[in-house]
Amino acid sequence: KKSNGLKIRTFYHQQNINYYLDTKDSNGNIYTVLYDTVSAGFNYGKEYSQIRLRVFNGMSWLSTKPIKIYSLHTIDAPRIMDIQCIGNTVYLSGSLDSSENDLGSGILKYSEQSWQRVASTIRQRHPDYFEVNRLHVFGRDLFISGNFDSIPGARVNGLLLLDKTEWKSIS
Repeated sequence: KKSNGLKIRTFYHQQNINYYLDTKDSNGNIYTVLYDTVSAGFNYGKEYSQIRLRVFNGMSWLSTKPIKIYSLHTIDAPRIMDIQCIGNTVYLSGSLDSSENDLGSGILKYSEQSWQRVASTIRQRHPDYFEVNRLHVFGRDLFISGNFDSIPGARVNGLLLLDKTEWKSIS
């Protein structure tokens, strides 16, 4: 999008999903998701993907530190389903029910040169069908939607608002 040399390769996932996910920050840097590894053994509870963000700063590609995301309750490797940027923070959401270094489930963020936990853990009563499939940005607010039904201390209906450092239920 910024130059004739920029090519975003599609990623073929074992579930027949092609990925063309990208977003850009307030400085015009473009972020894409790069899958280093996708386990394909269909081993129940042991599937993972290792991902990185690739950043195009207008001249060259840079890559973040890789992070493993897990799918502990299915035979499918986890996938990233959406990517959005608010300010200089990049949010990723998907079918991950846990992540390396206990960074959370359903959603992760990359900010200040590192992967970080977004807020308290998002859960699903039937974890074999857990995902945060969409990130919705309205101004500086982030809403998430998907197949989840609880956060610690509250039942939710698959829609949450991130209020600085905690999830708020939308009713």
